[in-house]
Amino acid sequence: MLKIEKVRFIIFLIILWGYGCFAGAQQRPVIGLSDIYRNEGSSVPRSYVDAVLSVDGIPVIIPLMYEDDRIVELLESLDGIIFTGGEDFDPSYYDETPIPHMNRINAPRDMFDIKLLRLAVKHGIPVLGICRGVQLINIAYGGSLYQDLSAQYPDKSIKHRQTLPKEDASHAVIVEDGTVFADMVRERMLMVNSSHHQAIKKLADGFRVAGTSPDKIIEAIEKVDSAHWIVGVQFHPEVMINNSPSMRRIFKGFIGEASRLKSEKQQPLRADVVLSVESADEHAPFADVSVPDITESPEENDRADILTPNVNASDNSRIDYPNLTDGKTDTRTSKVRRRDEMRKFKEKEKQHSKEQKEQENLDRQTRKEKERQEKEDFNEWMQQKKLEEKEAEKQAKIAKEEQSEKTEAAKKEVAEKEKLRQKEQKEAEKQEKTAKKEAAKKEKLEKKEAEKQAETAKREAAGKEKSAKKEAVEKEKQRQKELKEAEKQKKTLEKEAAETEKAAKKEAERKEKQYKKEQKERAKTDKKELKKMEKQKKAEEKEKGKMTDFIPA
Repeated sequence: MLKIEKVRFIIFLIILWGYGCFAGAQQRPVIGLSDIYRNEGSSVPRSYVDAVLSVDGIPVIIPLMYEDDRIVELLESLDGIIFTGGEDFDPSYYDETPIPHMNRINAPRDMFDIKLLRLAVKHGIPVLGICRGVQLINIAYGGSLYQDLSAQYPDKSIKHRQTLPKEDASHAVIVEDGTVFADMVRERMLMVNSSHHQAIKKLADGFRVAGTSPDKIIEAIEKVDSAHWIVGVQFHPEVMINNSPSMRRIFKGFIGEASRLKSEKQQPLRADVVLSVESADEHAPFADVSVPDITESPEENDRADILTPNVNASDNSRIDYPNLTDGKTDTRTSKVRRRDEMRKFKEKEKQHSKEQKEQENLDRQTRKEKERQEKEDFNEWMQQKKLEEKEAEKQAKIAKEEQSEKTEAAKKEVAEKEKLRQKEQKEAEKQEKTAKKEAAKKEKLEKKEAEKQAETAKREAAGKEKSAKKEAVEKEKQRQKELKEAEKQKKTLEKEAAETEKAAKKEAERKEKQYKKEQKERAKTDKKELKKMEKQKKAEEKEKGKMTDFIPA
């Protein structure tokens, strides 16, 4: 009975270990990366892949496809989507015509990305838009873009298409308090890179601004509620993730939301189990230590310690039992080894926590130093901008004074011109009156002349009409004569045709009779020939019979 219980318990261990491996393999969220679709190939820049991997996600490329059922099937296996950067959007999506400063567009990608975004949001999948991705989100929800900042945006104080490497920051972003984006980055001001010439002009309904640059360009938006988790940024955090903790926190926040969705999808079974040895002291569970394979026979298990479950441990506990399969383990050696392993594990844990605290302190110091430097830079920039604004106000006042002087001179000039115009108008009215009188006289003379010409034209028309009628009557008579002559010719032709037809029929009958006679004669000759051949055949057969009679037996 004891052996059977041991075997059952070992089987339970194997099942639990297999389930733990399966659950561990399913913990990482799967993140879809939108295809940039260039040169008719599917790819994404490596920086997006590395960014997802660095925050413990599994990146996959979402290739262009147009069947909704296939897209939905793929979305069911994803826990989040990142819409990547790329070409300009076709401005027809926000009811504008392209300006000369527009760059290349990618029409197939535009259509697919909008469809993919709408289906992803419909299925409650978290979305992170980067550069072109944030513009896609704004357009899909009814917003619009500046097609080119240099041509359409008045403030030129910031260069939004930097010449520096993408890993370097080029301007600040002021983060809006009370936003999810602010909770993600945990900073009031960010230093970001900038590689775009388009930006959000009209923000889509239902979204809020989460960050702006000093020249008031929208740099981050969000729509986060019970049914949506959509965040978009105009800069490229994926290439700054190794240099900036804030950029890493953007991806960590996104991965955290994707992991939450994954856990809601899976709802894994939890079993709080700790394995202990009979008559051994209570001990804490090992973390991240795999359970070995159990391969010994029931006879060997009979010599092992009896293991019983204890339901007071944490969820993800796994314990390694050394020498469980050799058949020679006693309770004393197993206790000593477990204590040694526990001591080593605690030492490692203390060392790890110590290193982690040191790293956190170092990160905190560097972050504070960077924040201080960023604030100093920002304050310096603000002071410079205030000086520029004061200088601009002075120039504006000077310009206003000059403009007022010009307007007074212009008013005097306009008054003089108005007097001269009134004089010219009076003279023109006089000339107009005299011209009207002359025109009335001319009109009367022209009317009389026109009446005379009309009477003469009527007479001429009446004479022409009479002559035309006579000519038409003569033509009709001539036409009737031609019709009669044509009918006579038709009748004669019909008679000739009938006669030729009769002659042809007679000739055909004669030929047919002649053919029949010839056929009969041929048949007679054929019969005669056949009879001759039969006679010859019979004669030959008789000859052969005679020859066989003479052959000896």
